[in-house]
Amino acid sequence: SFDLHKLQLHINYNYEDFIAGIKLIDGKTVPQKGDLLNLIEKKIAIDEYPHVLILDEINRVDLSRLFGEFFSAIESRDEEINTSIGGFILKVPQNLLIIGTMNEIDFSLERVDFALRRRFAWFPFGFDPKILRDIIKGKISTKITDEELEKYIINCQTLNDKIDSTEELGSQYQIGHTFFAEVAEIYNQYSQIQGKDLNSIFDFNG
Repeated sequence: SFDLHKLQLHINYNYEDFIAGIKLIDGKTVPQKGDLLNLIEKKIAIDEYPHVLILDEINRVDLSRLFGEFFSAIESRDEEINTSIGGFILKVPQNLLIIGTMNEIDFSLERVDFALRRRFAWFPFGFDPKILRDIIKGKISTKITDEELEKYIINCQTLNDKIDSTEELGSQYQIGHTFFAEVAEIYNQYSQIQGKDLNSIFDFNG
């Protein structure tokens, strides 16, 4: 078993939020630990089992500035490194696994700092019918037939195949299974409305 943690990155999320920063409290500047330091000290460092940290949409931030000492810390596990702000100790334990996600069509890998690229394994993770099936089954609160679900999944696959074969688009523009899985929320909402035809939600021309 493992614990899963997720940080949603965005254009205003920076080193001060992630590692350490300075805040004004009662008229005084006080160093404050960021999300990563708090997560390691309060949860990860006290456990022996694995922790997985997902950094969602890493393409939306300046990774070199965001990571700072984290670059060296993830390479030299269990080594104490002083942060540039606040003088805190950053030590990444062996049981912390880091996953970064990015949208290929929004960001070129060539723009990713080499220091980051050489510390991570990179691989595409596209549309997966099996994962889509599992997500929908796990989220839907009322029963649907296997026939309805399979028809929907086939249509999703057909749509992605069409995108892949279109010269102006290609595989990098395929729609991920998490997007298609949002149909589960729509289905659950409609299931509470009397008289709605739920079957039509899963029926579209791929």
